[in-house]
Amino acid sequence: TFASWLLAALLALHFLWFPVSWLGSAVGMPWGNLMSVEGIRWYSSHMRDILCTPALAYVIPLIVLVGAVERSGVWEMLRDGFSANRFHLTYRQRRALGFSIGLFLFFMVAVFLSVVGPVPVLLSVTGQVYPSPFFIALYQSVPMGLTFSLMAYASLCGHLRGWRECLSVLYWGVGRHAVWIFITVMAVWLFKVSAYVCGMWEVPASL
Repeated sequence: TFASWLLAALLALHFLWFPVSWLGSAVGMPWGNLMSVEGIRWYSSHMRDILCTPALAYVIPLIVLVGAVERSGVWEMLRDGFSANRFHLTYRQRRALGFSIGLFLFFMVAVFLSVVGPVPVLLSVTGQVYPSPFFIALYQSVPMGLTFSLMAYASLCGHLRGWRECLSVLYWGVGRHAVWIFITVMAVWLFKVSAYVCGMWEVPASL
């Protein structure tokens, strides 16, 4: 698959930097040598920071949402509807879909009121939207609201039975698409290793 080939390419480029950085420094290029004492210490001291990269805060919510769409049965509903050019929903599906849409809208209204309501708890201490807890958590809040709405849909329409199956909506995507988490970590790691070798000491803190 594409993800497997991408992961293999990132791994190959990552480990290729070790001999390349050694050869570059050996011929007098102003590169950081990953095989020197300083390079090994830099590599080891940055492992934890790279594994805790903030980039995962954007990838994991998206993976969870994709998995929720797949597990809840919404993906099959959309696929069958578009293939037949007609959406045929049962009574339970219509009721469940209406409730889940209403639940998501209620969640978004609550988030919106936390900014413009009488008590704007998600604004910054200076009363600004940016930067503020609202702006920082907006990307994560929307997938979270959609995921719980999809879990409600799957439960009410009978697609999933029992609380264990309903809870699987929350982690289904992590199990099926975990490779993208590792791809994100390896991409950030490759970027920071490349920055060290090429002398770009100042790398974006958002990574």
